[in-house]
Amino acid sequence: TLNEDEPLTVVVEHKSGDHDKEWRHFRFFIPTQVDDPISVTFTASSATSLVDLRADTLYHAHDPRAYRWNASIGSPSIQVTTSPDEASDVVHLVERTPCFIYLTVYSWVKDHPDATSDFQITAVAASQSKQILLEEA
Repeated sequence: TLNEDEPLTVVVEHKSGDHDKEWRHFRFFIPTQVDDPISVTFTASSATSLVDLRADTLYHAHDPRAYRWNASIGSPSIQVTTSPDEASDVVHLVERTPCFIYLTVYSWVKDHPDATSDFQITAVAASQSKQILLEEA
C-alpha cells in the first residue's frame, strides 16, 4: 500500500524466460469532486534499473500494452486530471469519476534480463484528500 507522497519500493526477482508475469499492478482511487478537480502525477523510478510505467482507467490484466497512457522509459511519469481545462497531450483526462487509475510497472537491469531489479512508485495528488495506491496481488 502506498499513501500519497510516500514512495513504495518494489523488488522484482526475474525468472529466466518468464518476463511477462513480472509486471507489477497498482490502482489509485479518484473520487468525485465536482467543485475541486484532481490532478495526479504518478512516477516510477530506480537508480539501478530501467522502468516502464503504463496507466489507464481500465484494468488490462493480461496485456500491459493495452494501457492507454504510457511514459517514456527515460523519465517514467504519467499525469492525469479530472479537469478538461488542464488536459493536454501530456496531461491525460479522466473522463468519469469516481474511478480507479490502474497502473502497471515493469523494471529490469539493462543487459541483464534475469537480474533482480527494483523501483519506487509514487502518487502525488493536487487535492486535499488523501488517496491510496494499492498493489494488486
